[in-house]
Amino acid sequence: MNYLAHLVLAYPHPNLMVGNYLADFIQKRDEKNILPVYHPGISFHRWIDNYTDHHATVDELNVIFRPAVHKYAPVATDIVMDYFLHYNWSLFMDLDYDVFAEKIYHLLKLKSADFPEPAQTITHRMIQGSWLDQYKSMEGLADVMNRMNRKAKFDVQFENTLEIVQSQHDKLNALFLRFYQDISREAVSWLNLRNEMKS
Repeated sequence: MNYLAHLVLAYPHPNLMVGNYLADFIQKRDEKNILPVYHPGISFHRWIDNYTDHHATVDELNVIFRPAVHKYAPVATDIVMDYFLHYNWSLFMDLDYDVFAEKIYHLLKLKSADFPEPAQTITHRMIQGSWLDQYKSMEGLADVMNRMNRKAKFDVQFENTLEIVQSQHDKLNALFLRFYQDISREAVSWLNLRNEMKS
């Protein structure tokens, strides 16, 4: 999953959210340079990624997107799941989405001095560009996909996934809900275990 789901699963714990966010920008060998308070969030991020990569429903989603973006299907799936998380927001979060987004921007801005590069630069762009707003519409999703085109090492047209999202919206939504209900439950178990280990 992409930024949004990682942040939501770690909510409302600030350091857990920050560590979860930072994990996208560091290698395992660089973790020693990150403040220890963020290490549980980094571990949580890696657990989320591993759980997602091995979930049968995510495999189904990847199969749907593979004809459009080939080897990048898991990347497209991650992005599209954030779109569907916003689409189903009220099922999982009591907090208004825009209020949540502002809380995230404020938190990341507050903590950004702790971030290595390129995390500081990307965080600034994220806040200035209100990236979390892009999951609110198909137009915003198209912007995310176009940004991913520029980041990809191999030629790919991520926007080819948009027609699939539109034409198979209900099916994709049902698959997302099946997966997200599972990972939400397992994430709570993971966090409870971490709390027990700390005590």
